[in-house]
Amino acid sequence: MYLLVIAGFLILCHHYDSTSASPIVGLNVRFAQIDEFPYVASIKRSNINNIHPETDHLCTGVLVSPRDVLTVDHCFYLASNQHVEIIIGRNNIRHGRIFHVSWWMSYNEWITVRHVTPQYINNDITMIRLTSMVPSSINPVSLWPFPDINLFGKTATVAAFGTSEFGVRTRLMETAELKIITRTECQNIIERFHSTRYQINEKYLCARSTPFTILTNDNSGAAVLFQDMLVGIHRGTYPDQTWNNHEDKLTENVNEMIVPAELSRIPDTMLGHLTGVVAAFGREIRDHISNFMETASLIVLSRRTCETRLRRMREEFIVTENVVCGANKPVVLMSKGNRGAPLIQNGRLLGIYRDLIPAGGDEYAPNKINLFIKMYTSSTVAKKETLKINVLHIVYE
Repeated sequence: MYLLVIAGFLILCHHYDSTSASPIVGLNVRFAQIDEFPYVASIKRSNINNIHPETDHLCTGVLVSPRDVLTVDHCFYLASNQHVEIIIGRNNIRHGRIFHVSWWMSYNEWITVRHVTPQYINNDITMIRLTSMVPSSINPVSLWPFPDINLFGKTATVAAFGTSEFGVRTRLMETAELKIITRTECQNIIERFHSTRYQINEKYLCARSTPFTILTNDNSGAAVLFQDMLVGIHRGTYPDQTWNNHEDKLTENVNEMIVPAELSRIPDTMLGHLTGVVAAFGREIRDHISNFMETASLIVLSRRTCETRLRRMREEFIVTENVVCGANKPVVLMSKGNRGAPLIQNGRLLGIYRDLIPAGGDEYAPNKINLFIKMYTSSTVAKKETLKINVLHIVYE
């Protein structure tokens, strides 16, 4: 089944048809827990000399039997003639079990051998046979056995390895939630945003998320789950892989009396040691949901300072131009409920809150750093996401 995310909000799925890959992007994206999705696999190039195996990741797969992994066929276009291995069992590519490939067969190859007439033109799906069975401690995922009408209005979960939204390959699995909608609603959204008639046949499902959640190319083969059962795998984005601006989509429902924040355009070289202010609704330190907005001051760390502090905590994280690190003394740590909170410097928006790093461990460890998505690039993150569609395959029938 294909899964498409449309206009930054929408996702579609297609039965037995295939996937594509990049980061999961959005404010509700999080890192998976250690044993949360043990059946989600990283398909990667075999490279025993690489101490950073995540950089050899090609796409995501899903363990559907003790010896078989389901993924998209175009994953092997990337692999070409290179040796491929599968890592399964943990949320960290570096800690998972390595399995080797005996053979793989695409759906198109299978129907050719079986002399079956294809029902659909695009069949971008492949089954990988491992050289050995996985241990009994790693359970394959079950396939969703019911009609897709039972999924409409329900919340699905996606899980994948790939590139983080900060533009670097991450060793940690990411996950997010999406609401499945009807095909009629899906087609109406596509037409409204793209002025294009897109036929959603019975092999497709659609889902949307507010705030937006988008799967991209390095997430090809990502698992789409409902009630811990597999309903689809991710194929790619629709209509294409290019970022698009559509400023009207942001302003059409905003009262003209509410003035949008201006974006800060301070160069990277001048960011270090600047003081910013964060403001957010969310959870208090005692786990109480407050009625009031809270605010605090943060010192913006330079890239070098941020990476040095993370290395001291044995966290290898490359601070790219897409992110900003913030900390303070006494300690100021934001929570998951603060995601999307603005970091303001001199009255201008510098970034929006994403997460605490390193992930895992004590949630409020004092050495952790607040990570923000930078907003002053030529095309802001929020505007870039508004027109993306993720494509996945439905895997039940």
